[in-house]
Amino acid sequence: MLTVGIANAQDIQSDSSIVNFGYNYTLPEWMTTRSISTTDASTLDKSVTTNFGTKLNGRVSGLTVSQSNNESGLETHNLFSRGVGTFGVGRNVLVVVDGFESTYDQLIPDEIESVTLLKDAASTTMYGMKGANGVLLITTKRGKEGPLKVSFSAQTGFESPLKLPDFLGSYDYARLYNEGLNNDGLPNLYTDYELNAYQKGSDPYLYPNVNWYNEILRKSAPTSNINLTFSGGKSNVRYFVLLNYKNREGIYKKTAKESEFSINSSNPQFNVRTNLDINLTKKLLVNLTMGFALANKSNPAANNTSSIFNRMSLIAPNAFPVYNPNGSYGGNALYSNPWADILETGFYTSNYRTSLTSVKLTQLLDVIADGLSISAAASVNNTFRGYSNKVRTYDRYAIITDETGTIDYLKFGQPTTLSAQEWDFDQWRNSSFQTSLNYNKSFDNNIADASLGYDMTSYTRENRHTPFRHLGVNGRLSYAHQMKYLGELSFGYYGSNGYMKGKRFGLFPAISAGWIISNEDFMEDNKVVNFLKLRTSYGISGNNAISDGAIFRYEQYYHGEGQYIYGSSNMWGYAESNIANPNLSWEKKKEINVGLDATFINRINLNIDIFSQNRYDILTVPQNYVPSFAGMLLLEQNVGKVDNKGFEATIGYKSNENNDFSLLTDLSVWFAKNKITSIPESIKQYEYQSRQGKRVDQPFLLQDLGFFKNESEVTSSAYQIYDAIQPGDIKYKDQNNDNIIDSRDFYPIGYTNIPELSFGWNNGIKYKDLYLNVFLQGATNRSVYLSGTNFYAFQNDAKVTSEALNRWTIDNQESATYPRLSSRNNMNNYQGSSFWQRDGSFIRLKNVELGYNLSNTLARKIDISRATIFISGTNLLTFDYVKIADPEILSGYPNMRTFNIGVKVEL
Repeated sequence: MLTVGIANAQDIQSDSSIVNFGYNYTLPEWMTTRSISTTDASTLDKSVTTNFGTKLNGRVSGLTVSQSNNESGLETHNLFSRGVGTFGVGRNVLVVVDGFESTYDQLIPDEIESVTLLKDAASTTMYGMKGANGVLLITTKRGKEGPLKVSFSAQTGFESPLKLPDFLGSYDYARLYNEGLNNDGLPNLYTDYELNAYQKGSDPYLYPNVNWYNEILRKSAPTSNINLTFSGGKSNVRYFVLLNYKNREGIYKKTAKESEFSINSSNPQFNVRTNLDINLTKKLLVNLTMGFALANKSNPAANNTSSIFNRMSLIAPNAFPVYNPNGSYGGNALYSNPWADILETGFYTSNYRTSLTSVKLTQLLDVIADGLSISAAASVNNTFRGYSNKVRTYDRYAIITDETGTIDYLKFGQPTTLSAQEWDFDQWRNSSFQTSLNYNKSFDNNIADASLGYDMTSYTRENRHTPFRHLGVNGRLSYAHQMKYLGELSFGYYGSNGYMKGKRFGLFPAISAGWIISNEDFMEDNKVVNFLKLRTSYGISGNNAISDGAIFRYEQYYHGEGQYIYGSSNMWGYAESNIANPNLSWEKKKEINVGLDATFINRINLNIDIFSQNRYDILTVPQNYVPSFAGMLLLEQNVGKVDNKGFEATIGYKSNENNDFSLLTDLSVWFAKNKITSIPESIKQYEYQSRQGKRVDQPFLLQDLGFFKNESEVTSSAYQIYDAIQPGDIKYKDQNNDNIIDSRDFYPIGYTNIPELSFGWNNGIKYKDLYLNVFLQGATNRSVYLSGTNFYAFQNDAKVTSEALNRWTIDNQESATYPRLSSRNNMNNYQGSSFWQRDGSFIRLKNVELGYNLSNTLARKIDISRATIFISGTNLLTFDYVKIADPEILSGYPNMRTFNIGVKVEL
């Protein structure tokens, strides 16, 4: 985003920031005709979140971040540029770190200089068959010429769950279970005496009331982040060195005093980075980039904690006590004891090692032509995941009583000693080589900037002896005339060994143009409009999303299909896999983009982009010509099509920083709506059953019409095949009017969980040495679905939530918001339906930071150049429609609210 007008070449050099497009290709921002979004370190630093993927949420216009797991060390994010544009396999953006394809999982925000999202085809065409989903360029920090600068920051705090399920206690559970039995025509299970005992809590052993979430989870868990950097250098050598330690402890209660090993879901991580820039001669520059990360994650006996959360939601509060009167663990034949599972079953440790090392040489060739240079770069990215565990079993006891009330115990399980195991699960190496010839020349009122490059990447995974290779050439020519008229031609010509010989390469061209209206003579005296540029682009890019286990789908292969007895021996059987298709190709995308960049009164910045994408040749298995009963695994074909359209808009204001008071604010909004235009699916009886014409991943649900009020309504309505229907059950709409509710009545309802409309609103206020940063993030045109034991009452004899208190009963027909209760798995009420779908829109107060910069006088007294103390919080407030769960993470390890206090010091 530009902040000043540009009138001549000198202004360009001094006032315009440089945009990085990868492949050793940079341009002054005023000269670019592409659609990009950039966030720099100063913006990223305003959030103290230590996970890089989480920090990106809402910070980059056009980038939608979907989080599905928040457990420390297992944080899972999906990154979408301009929404979801395909129903194919690969949907996430391509991540490029310091010029090379990589991942961002182990990066920390403190080592990031900038993040740039390349959005339109003109920006991504040079990435060939990998650019269709957008490219996220991450640039790490490097040293600058100057004296040694030492920066230290430390923060500590705690995090607590945003929302946990609100399950009812034993008394309410028992009485509602009786009600469910009665609704099923069965007698009560719990007597009045037992209900009274549960209500009074007089005997916690025979009549327990256990809230497993309270027993296992603590109210909060500590977090910490310590960062130390060194940077500086001279004209011939510049350096940046980072040392970082961070840790998020899990929210399980401390167990060190109750077990011989302390178990919690902690994830300490160490990061080291060294970036060197060395001018070996006046014309030869060497860039060394080395980043390393080491993480050790511990868990109770399993590689993740989802199973523990599942049991906490499943086991009824009156099933058994945590401890029996004799000190043994409670339990029964069906369920183990979640608390004992943490204390006694051992521990699981995963070790993560990753490194990204690259070297780049740039040689000026001005002896041949002024502005000519050549560069060559190579990188190796290694990742290793090693696992070890020590496991054992334990005994648990159910309390039984005889006729006299004497307590005895029934044993389940057998205690064993710890047994150890170690293995490596995931090892892969990504090696790359790039070289490019670059030319930049200014003459008269013209600027020409061009490059021609070669790129090769080889990906090798453990036990995959054949690497997955991707190579090709790319080039572009950028031109500016009179600082007004801009044009660019670019291309990528790439191939992959995932396709048949002779069909491995493709051409990906793009063209873009721009007009800087503010530099026209008729705008010369305009004091309101400082900068105004129109731009447009059109191009073709590709999506080469092939998993490493299926890169040879153009050749026929077989897979193991179990064993059979041949004589006295077991023999392996093999079956034909999907029919090979030698004509397989990659997915393509055509895209047109129109944009506007403007600056008003040197304070207000505006960026607008409108785009239209057409995906075609999406890889899918046609279902429209061979029936499923044929028993054939069909061949994949490039026959799918998706249209995706939308816009991005950013408006920002920044006041004069020279005053004691300064203010900045910027609001980004982005929208993307897709539609499947061609998909070869099986013949549908009704148009609404088809995925064609619907959005990607469109939910198909029964449409609920409320609850049946009486038997007369049940008998006069369409027959619902899923269960015996009673008053209080969910009533569904008969979409095809055949008087039967079945699979043919599932209808496209609602949105997907990926929002069509997102926004991020960043605000900063500074008064003298005091500052306040506030960031809000939100999304709409989004639906979520409530399912499982956290929401379904008595599913598999599980718990019941407080939502069931407003269930349908004879006396509560009009205001009921929950169906009648049943002691069984009610197949009618738990069908996929709009009843369980919720509006997933939300607005979240994502981050607030209040800080104080020590004055220069005070800082010098303690021999430092700058010092800042701050307090911050994340996920402080959420406004949503789901209410009973977090709108982003509905179940499992919860989303967290975080509070931190910290200090930043520069020496």
